[in-house]
Amino acid sequence: MDIKPGDLPPSPLPARVSASSATSANTTAVQNWQIGQILEAVVVGKSTDGKLLLTLQGNEVVVPRPPPLPFPDGQRLELELLSKTPLPTFRLRPFVPTAADPASVQQALRTALPRQQPLPPLLANLTILATEPQSAPPMPKEVAQLSQQLYQQLPTPKQLQQVMALKNALQQTGPFLESDLAKAVAGHPLNTERNLRLTLLRLAASLRHHLPAERPQLPPSSPGVTLATPDLSPSGRSTQPAPPYAQTPAGSPQQAADNSTIRQTPQPQSQSKASLLTVSTQENGLEELLRQVEGVLNRGQVHQLQNLHAENQGRPLWAMELPIRTEQGIDLFDLRIERDAEHQRGDSESIPWSVTLAFDLDGLGPIRAAVSLRGDQITTRFWAERETTSTLFNQYLDTLRSRLHHAGLNVGRLECRCGMPVETNTDLEPQLLDEKA
Repeated sequence: MDIKPGDLPPSPLPARVSASSATSANTTAVQNWQIGQILEAVVVGKSTDGKLLLTLQGNEVVVPRPPPLPFPDGQRLELELLSKTPLPTFRLRPFVPTAADPASVQQALRTALPRQQPLPPLLANLTILATEPQSAPPMPKEVAQLSQQLYQQLPTPKQLQQVMALKNALQQTGPFLESDLAKAVAGHPLNTERNLRLTLLRLAASLRHHLPAERPQLPPSSPGVTLATPDLSPSGRSTQPAPPYAQTPAGSPQQAADNSTIRQTPQPQSQSKASLLTVSTQENGLEELLRQVEGVLNRGQVHQLQNLHAENQGRPLWAMELPIRTEQGIDLFDLRIERDAEHQRGDSESIPWSVTLAFDLDGLGPIRAAVSLRGDQITTRFWAERETTSTLFNQYLDTLRSRLHHAGLNVGRLECRCGMPVETNTDLEPQLLDEKA
């Protein structure tokens, strides 16, 4: 929906500006905004002709064509900046509340979860655009450059051999972007050159810019912004966020959640085939990329909400996915870092930290791992679904034990089993459905 500054009827909110001063203030504000920045707006009410009235950073704005959603007076809205030209374009996000509001966290999860999509299909298309662009439909120069940039900024296995390089790569996966932007506002330096989520936001904005608009846009000279909102109809154009289901690599819909909880356990994800190889026109290629980018951005939001839910439970947790670029393609490592919940009441120094990760590498198949660190003692368990992989891992456990000792760690249990681990602590997952009638 469009948003533009304008006069509002009398309002109890203190920030009052006229249409002309709103234009000037909005121009100044836009210059300071950054792609990916989250801005908070407050619903003032509705005009007599049905337009939604908001305040945004002290400016009064009008939404001529609001989405068919209930917006009570005083409701806070989160707007994510997608592009700044020709007009500022925002995406309406579920408001992510503070840790003291677990019910709102669950509601935000209900909204974001069905719109997420896995990373491998998008990573496969980025690989094609970066390494074999002649195999895909020709892309606009800006889209091609951003795709190449995103591919090149992914870390390689050699780069991640250093501890600080691995730490930086995890920080640049996206969940900490808002925190980095908040620090930048406070005067701290901001390094976003290799931030995966920020580059995805820029790519999404470029894709929308090069796709034909479904509705008339305000002229570039008009003092306004555009707010993109989810289109829940199956026939909605891809200029809107992804449809309300996750897509498997083959393109068939799958249920986003198989029960009443959000499973935070990392899952192995193998490389996908590039869908752009079967697309014949540029417009279809742009639509396919935008659908995937929007779904991946929603997946990142699910991770952030999972982290916030864990904070409500009184336990630090960070869920994220790390793509690693290799000569054979892009491998994806799904991981979760947390403090073990079952030891919450013990001495804080003895509470173990754990890292759970999952990956699916060519030739090895699906693998899951759990690493627990209590003090200087480390315990590591692997689960391989293929018996040949389990046998291979067991052959190198002594080598791993030696290297852990060399790093100054006291090695506890170290093993690899064939099969899958049993999920535990599901009572700590956010409940999205009430199964009691």
